[in-house]
Amino acid sequence: MDNDKTWTPPIREALWLTAPLTLEALCVVLQEALNVPPFEFDAENVYEWGISFLERGAVELNVSRKHRMGEPRMEEPFHVLLRAHELKGEQAREVLARLVQELGPVMATATGVAVHHGDLRYVRGDEYTYEVWRTFQPSRGR
Repeated sequence: MDNDKTWTPPIREALWLTAPLTLEALCVVLQEALNVPPFEFDAENVYEWGISFLERGAVELNVSRKHRMGEPRMEEPFHVLLRAHELKGEQAREVLARLVQELGPVMATATGVAVHHGDLRYVRGDEYTYEVWRTFQPSRGR
């Protein structure tokens, strides 16, 4: 390992929503509404997730939610993370801020539920805290 380089986590933005959908159903809704490539799915013992990409692959769109023995936990929120893997610094922050502004309202209208944007912070185990900075409401036309 090269000691001159330090790993820095990707710059990210977090959105979350609670909807009575399976992960696969939400990802289909998002794929159609956001015009992104098909999601790839995986799971482990607590979380299931789907991953797609935006901005010609520079931004990862990661949608996850807790499950229990393969059954969705409908009461749990979906975490929607935008991670800038190929972009750095100010460019990454600008692109992610633009994407949040564009995607938040589209996601809310496509799902019919409020979508929150803010600080999604890992606490321990499978616990997170949520600090809402803004909420996108579904448009009335839906």
